[in-house]
Amino acid sequence: MSIKTRQKNGFEVSAPVVVVGAGAAGFCAALAVHEAGVEVVVLERDSIPRGSTALSAGLIPAAGTRFQATRGNTDNLALFAADLKRKAHDRADPVVVDLAARQAGPTVEWLADRYGLPFSIVHDFDYPAMRRGGCTAYRAAQGLS
Repeated sequence: MSIKTRQKNGFEVSAPVVVVGAGAAGFCAALAVHEAGVEVVVLERDSIPRGSTALSAGLIPAAGTRFQATRGNTDNLALFAADLKRKAHDRADPVVVDLAARQAGPTVEWLADRYGLPFSIVHDFDYPAMRRGGCTAYRAAQGLS
């Protein structure tokens, strides 16, 4: 991997896939593309890659993970999806909301298993606009978020 900063006169680069944004979603997309054996370029407008996940203190809401099951947590996908819809004032596309709800947990597990990210379950904080039991927030170890 290499990082190139903008030069005075610019520079030329090409790749089969370009991901715009170096936040959690952008990096997950780039990792998945890289795992598929395809070269990927990540573009970020800010000097520090962190995206909107940094605005939420690095928390990632998800439901239905093995980490939750181990702790006896009964969060489930249906409640999580309902909370996401409510948070978006029922204006979000239900297909997209359901997809996001279904994929959040497996994404957290993938990052932990494949890349060794040490997530912890945040048990003393209710994620904004989420019902208790609708989702669990995960935080990456200090310095990763």
